[in-house]
Amino acid sequence: MSSIKKVAKACGVSTRTVNRAFNMTSSVAPKTRAKILKIAKKLGYTPNPAALALKTGKSFEVTVVLGLLEEHHVDKIVGFEKVMKKAGYSVNIVFASNQCNDWQSISEMVKNHIDAVAIFPEIDLDNMGEIVNRFEEKGLPYIFIDPITNCFDSVLIDRKVGMDEAIRHMAVNGRKKIAYLGPTEKSFYTQVRLQAYLNAMAELKQEPIVFGTPEDSRPSEQHKFGAWSIFQIFSYPKKVDAIQVYTDAMAIGLLGSLQRTGKKVPKEIAIMGFDNREFSKYTNPPLSTVALPNEEAGDAAARILLDKMAKKTKPKNGWRTVLPTKLIVRESSF
Repeated sequence: MSSIKKVAKACGVSTRTVNRAFNMTSSVAPKTRAKILKIAKKLGYTPNPAALALKTGKSFEVTVVLGLLEEHHVDKIVGFEKVMKKAGYSVNIVFASNQCNDWQSISEMVKNHIDAVAIFPEIDLDNMGEIVNRFEEKGLPYIFIDPITNCFDSVLIDRKVGMDEAIRHMAVNGRKKIAYLGPTEKSFYTQVRLQAYLNAMAELKQEPIVFGTPEDSRPSEQHKFGAWSIFQIFSYPKKVDAIQVYTDAMAIGLLGSLQRTGKKVPKEIAIMGFDNREFSKYTNPPLSTVALPNEEAGDAAARILLDKMAKKTKPKNGWRTVLPTKLIVRESSF
């Protein structure tokens, strides 16, 4: 294990400068900090967390408040932790449910001298505005990752553009009867995708066709809804030649039912999923979908928190960024 003195000597700086380089709030030139961190890593040096906390008054701990652990959130946490770890912070994960709807419950989770908090999308607390005010009163930097509202400091994902691109892809490939399959409740994520579909159909001057399903975030249930929806589709008086589906899990359920009835995908009917689950590339045919920038969202959230903790000047557009989706074209939609 190397010492701070060896790192300082190798970098040609003082031990005080090395300490400052590991304290992200200190004024060390970016090039100098990068050089110190690189050499420290090469020499196997890491500062003692307890000693660093005493010197800086910081815990070098960040809490993630998570409502549900699933594939996309794991990717977000991976991106978030990579940046935080590189900056010398450890990440603690705390699970909370929607029933945890008051400041006292949240404060119990984040009171242990943490430096910042990141809140994930399923956390939909009744008095979130009040909780955010308390964060700000305490001077506790916070960020929402892909939330159901854009009222607070957030990293957002532009699902509207993703849905629009998917619909237009099928239209360009000659599809004239493009339907939508998914829940129609007035929840945030449901309405974003449904309204984007309706807007795209209006611009394309095509008649919208909506096959409604129950709303459930569990992939197993979405798969069932997709499979059962075949009864709606076959009983519809007009022939549908393409379907934009709410999620990949639902699309795969539909794909299986169509194949069992002898329908050829994509020759007779094109299928497009949404959210690019890992399993979507292994269907037969592989499922076209819209990829969400999950790891990038975690990365962006961590960088915003680091800037807030470093007390950098707030950007003109606020502590907020919007990330694009990516159309993934596979064989199910040609």
